[in-house]
Amino acid sequence: MSKPPQAGLADRLLDLAIAPGFSKLGYAARQRGFARLPDATGREVVITGASAGLGRAAARMCAEAGASVTMVSRDRGRAEGALAEVRAASTGGEVRFEECDMSILSDVRRLAAVLDASLQRVDALVLNAGVLLHERTKTADGIETAWATNVVGPYLLEELLLSQLQAAKGRVVMVTSGGAYSEGLALPDVDFAGDSYDGAAVYARTKRAQIALAQLEAERDPTRGITSHAVHPGWADTPGVQTSLPTFRKLTRPFLRSADEGADSIAWLALAPEPATSPGLLWHDRKPRPRNRIPGQADTEIQRLELDAEIRRLAGLTVRPPGRG
Repeated sequence: MSKPPQAGLADRLLDLAIAPGFSKLGYAARQRGFARLPDATGREVVITGASAGLGRAAARMCAEAGASVTMVSRDRGRAEGALAEVRAASTGGEVRFEECDMSILSDVRRLAAVLDASLQRVDALVLNAGVLLHERTKTADGIETAWATNVVGPYLLEELLLSQLQAAKGRVVMVTSGGAYSEGLALPDVDFAGDSYDGAAVYARTKRAQIALAQLEAERDPTRGITSHAVHPGWADTPGVQTSLPTFRKLTRPFLRSADEGADSIAWLALAPEPATSPGLLWHDRKPRPRNRIPGQADTEIQRLELDAEIRRLAGLTVRPPGRG
């Protein structure tokens, strides 16, 4: 395994300052050294949450680079404009659409069956679909909705597409959030079942879980033939932020990134060669970043294994025995 690209001094100072690094100012300073995305002709990329915001931008970037892109969204009507935009940007790859609500496990299984029948390989699976809710709800499967959408459904889709990912020696890109820095795993009460519901905290815990799962997948079975990554896009002005965090947006709007600026590292992780040699990391602006910023917040391998077992149970998958491999 080669050493991942390292941030320079100015980049590290932006990172330590947090807000400037997450803002459009951080992207403007860092992107000067970014290379163009590589030619992705012949690659197959699947992106969830692709109808708007970061997912839409990442889909267009991958299509512009020549990849074939399957755009997944729960709302076909909302996705029509995005689909037309990405098709117009494509430089040769096929652009498809599949409808799926990632919070509904039967829908995820149906999507996986469709992709299994239509794709022999998946070079990159971008798990971008996510929600931040302000009231506690459960899905028909009995799972808290944010956890179902952000973690359990995506985990199940990855598991069901494992053979296609392995065929391509592909990678999984989990789109997390800088908000993950505010929460630990806090097992076992991952969905605040015993507390008053705090939607922002639940969202942050789901994002923390993505970081932990990417790390665990690299630790547990490094020979399985795929690489897993977590990436946070910084503070981007997306429809999700506009509807779920209106006060935050009002206060930070002058400094928010565009969707394209937020999605740059998502597309880069999906297509560039460097990430294939550096699995399990948390990335931001094309460089690995610390997984934790609060002393004592770091999770242990035992906690990551417990999280994995709980997510597998919720997804209806066989719980793996303890240990590696």
